[in-house]
This record gives sequence, C-alpha cells and structure tokens, in this order.
Amino acid sequence: MQQVGSVAALLAAKLFSLVPKVNLPNLNLTVRQKRRLQAIVSFFPLFVFPMVAIYAGYNYVKDKGGIATVLSDFTHLQIKEEKLSVYQGTQLVHNSEWNLNPQDIEKALPSMIGKSLFNIDLEKIRHTINQVPWVKSSTIKLVLPSTLSIVVTEQIPVALWQNDGLVYLIDEDGKMITSENIERYDYLPHVVGEGANTRVYEYSALMRDYSDIFKRIKSGTRVNNRLWTLTTEAGTKIMLSETNPRASLEMLMFHQKQSGILDLDFSQIDIRTDTVFVRPNGSATISVYNGQ
Repeated sequence: MQQVGSVAALLAAKLFSLVPKVNLPNLNLTVRQKRRLQAIVSFFPLFVFPMVAIYAGYNYVKDKGGIATVLSDFTHLQIKEEKLSVYQGTQLVHNSEWNLNPQDIEKALPSMIGKSLFNIDLEKIRHTINQVPWVKSSTIKLVLPSTLSIVVTEQIPVALWQNDGLVYLIDEDGKMITSENIERYDYLPHVVGEGANTRVYEYSALMRDYSDIFKRIKSGTRVNNRLWTLTTEAGTKIMLSETNPRASLEMLMFHQKQSGILDLDFSQIDIRTDTVFVRPNGSATISVYNGQ
C-alpha cells in the first residue's frame, strides 16, 4: 500500500512539473501562499480552454437546431466532387498528355457523387482502379467536406515484349500495360521470350552502355530464361554469355573496330566464351573467327 502511495505521489509530482511556472510579482506573501497562488494561476488555462470549447460547441449546436440535427447532417455528408490527378513518374500531367483513358476508370468505378462519405470503401476503390490499364498505383482520399480525391500514377512504357505470339507494352518492372493500339511504340526496344519482360532492366542497361552496338539490334531474345541472343537488323544472331553478357559485348566491340565483324556475311556470331564462333550465311559449318 505504501508503494502505491509513493508511485501516486511520484506521478503527481511529474504532472505538476509539466505545468509551466508563472512568476508572480512581489505581493508580500509567505512562501506557502505564493506556491498556492502560483499553482492556481498555472492550472487556470487547463480549466478555461475546455470551458471555452464547450461554450462554443453549445452555441454551434444551438444555432444548427440542436444536437440531433447536427448529428443527422454529419451522417448524411455526401460526395459532391470526384477529382482525378494523373502523374507520369513524379510529374503531374495535363489531361491531353494522359495515356490512360479516364472513361476506363469511370467504367471500373461508378460515380461516387451523391453517396454518403461513411459508406465508401476506399481500399476497395483503390484495388479496382489499380486493375485499369496504364495504372501503376493509386491513392484514394476523402477531402472533407465533400470531395473524393483520386491520384493515379501511370505506368511508363519502356519496351515491347513478345511472348507466345502476342506483343505487350511493358513498364520498367516488366509489368504488362496493354496489348492494344501499341503500333505507335515500335520505336521502343523489342524483347522476346519467357522471362524477357522481368529482365528488361538488364537489357535496357546493356542498350545504354553499348549504344554503338545496339543501333544495329532489332530485338533481344531471352533463351530458356537464361541468356540473351541479339538479332541485328540484317538478321544476324549474336549469342551472349549467360553469366557475363557485358564481356561478350566488349569482345564484339573489339572485333567490330578491328575487322567490322557485324558487316560481314554471318548468320550467327557466338561469343558466349572467350573464343568467337561464326556461321556464314547459307552454311551449316561453324568455325572459329580469325578476324577476317
């Protein structure tokens, strides 16, 4: 019991220490009287502010016709506006620059206008919008008193991916954007085969670092989801190392500078190892490349 009393006293002292100290003028009071007066003055705001809040709340409720009316109005708050914002990466874009079709969002998400704020499942709305083509992610918020804010981040196309005879537009994460109306994206890199979409980041990095080579490349095929085989505009197949494709490209660049290997009449160039093998067009024979 004594321990409980000690703890209570300690908590009381701690609480009192948080109250700001008020310096009193010299009123010729005893020390004890000064402490009492100081405590009263320090705690005064703790009582005044709640009273002011209660008074203001009372008048608000009174002006609105009573607490029942206020609660009724509060529970019947409705959405009056749906605001859609679209970002491409971190840049806010104008309507004419959107790739996504707002009507696709409208179809997936019936209008919320007129619905009660308290009957809206924001997580369900977000999940629905995320299924719409071109939507990478979305954030849904209620902006009081009556706005539903929809912020969408678009997928940014980085490549065309061909698999099982179908061609898809994909983003930097290898996720499919759409397979419709993609003709205008023919300028993007073209990757082929199972797993090529999930390794598009690797392919893009090779393109960036070996741009002189890739100016001649039409597509990159992921073979058995293990290694890249490049196809030139002329139709030559270039087989890269599974473990170190950069070493293969370095070797290819060397031979291109030395002898113009990409300009020669080869159907296949195999640079998976330190030895370069080539197959001339129309030949079934593979031979070691000697720089000629």
